[in-house]
Amino acid sequence: MKTVFWVLLILLLAGLWQREWLGYAYMQLSGGAGVILRARPVSEVMAAADVPDSVRQQLRLIEAMRRFGIDSLGLRDTRNYTTYYDQHGRPLCYVLTVAQRYRLRVVPFHFPVIGDFNYKGFFDQNRGRAEQQRWQQQGYDTELAPVAAYSTLGYFPDPILSGMLSLPEGRLADLLFHEMTHATVFRKNQHEWNENLASFVGQQGAAAWLAHRYGAGSAAVGAFEQNQLLRQRRVRYYVQAAARLDSLYGTFSPAWAVARKDSLKHAFIARLMAGAETLMPGRTPLQKPLRHVQDLPNNAFFVGFLTYNARSDEFARVFREDYKSDLRAFLKGFVQRYQHP
Repeated sequence: MKTVFWVLLILLLAGLWQREWLGYAYMQLSGGAGVILRARPVSEVMAAADVPDSVRQQLRLIEAMRRFGIDSLGLRDTRNYTTYYDQHGRPLCYVLTVAQRYRLRVVPFHFPVIGDFNYKGFFDQNRGRAEQQRWQQQGYDTELAPVAAYSTLGYFPDPILSGMLSLPEGRLADLLFHEMTHATVFRKNQHEWNENLASFVGQQGAAAWLAHRYGAGSAAVGAFEQNQLLRQRRVRYYVQAAARLDSLYGTFSPAWAVARKDSLKHAFIARLMAGAETLMPGRTPLQKPLRHVQDLPNNAFFVGFLTYNARSDEFARVFREDYKSDLRAFLKGFVQRYQHP
């Protein structure tokens, strides 16, 4: 009986110590479980009389992409994307990113077992907003944004979300292979590395899928490659812009008033965003400051962008030089080096 007493006491103390995370974990597990339980097997959706042919067509396309990712790219075969969840036009999940106010440094969130992440997910938007406000009140920059998909790293069957069906084919393949990469290769406490790898595999995998389906010299591949060139320009611009912004923060004196630092910060970000306008075909730089200060992105936007893109050139070099641009060999090498838990 004494042993039982001490075990219960330890569990109680651990629960009190980690009560915030226990509440968050319950919220996320209940939200995720609700999605899993309400998701329908794709075979059942395909057979339903009330499902439009357009939905069936997209579900067949996703299954073909999934098989291509497994058989041709070497992505892990899981139960992911074998079920379908109807979002009814509403975002399913939101992620909160928090950054320091005068430094491009993300505030990591520490999760038991799976480690540190650069953002925190919420199935409940109101809870996400409440936490966002708490960080803002402490003087941090924040961003709460909906996401098109999420990964449970292969531990639970991630469903096809109805919002995915409206994506262009190249973007859909990119998203699918990105999330499948998370269930294939995962390094604990290396969130930026994980997301950059998944972004790279998603883009390369989408190009390979389009070449497989339409031919290497097809219009579909050409259009995707053109979009990728524009995307690479955008990535390089924002990575360089983030470095310049962080350099600006390095000139700030602790003695300066908040108003002075905010004024310099907002003016600099406005110029960065005006320069970004030139990356869009057919558009010219903005001649006036961007709308209002509250409409400008803040440090949370920039650190979030870096989380997914800061190391794209690094992975591209390894892909090209070490694996001769062979995506299957590239993935196999990373799987062997960093086994998924």
